Amino acid sequence: MSLTLYSVLRFYTAEIACGLHFLHRRNIVHRDIKPSNIMLDGNGHICIIDLGIAHESVTSSTKIHGTAGTSSYQDPEEQTFHAAVDWWRLGIVMYRMSTGFHPFHYGGNITRNEPKLPSWLDADLEDLLLNLLQVNYKMQLDVYSKIRDHPFFN
Repeated sequence: MSLTLYSVLRFYTAEIACGLHFLHRRNIVHRDIKPSNIMLDGNGHICIIDLGIAHESVTSSTKIHGTAGTSSYQDPEEQTFHAAVDWWRLGIVMYRMSTGFHPFHYGGNITRNEPKLPSWLDADLEDLLLNLLQVNYKMQLDVYSKIRDHPFFN
């Protein structure tokens, strides 16, 4: 990935992460992070839209039951969820922005359980994607740590 594309990916990912932090600090889980729910304003900054299925009053100890959102972005454990679902979905969005493909699907069908990362991805990007696309939410980045501290954003 070229330096320019890498910089754009880093910028937009950081803005989405800030938007998710904003929502999560207010105990709101978006539940439908995907490219069509991420828009740019007139100055080129991210706006997370379509809060129609967002869930309020979700804390780190709260678990909500049920599924919502676009199925190709759902995590395998999403029958019971909390804020981790938004970080999983960010990982899928990042993967799509960096590769043009979905990490788990091909043509609408699930083709693999683990994301296949292209060899040309930057090591920091690869590590961030693997941390976001962690099925075990307790191990997932930003459930118990800070995404902003990840080397991808250095």
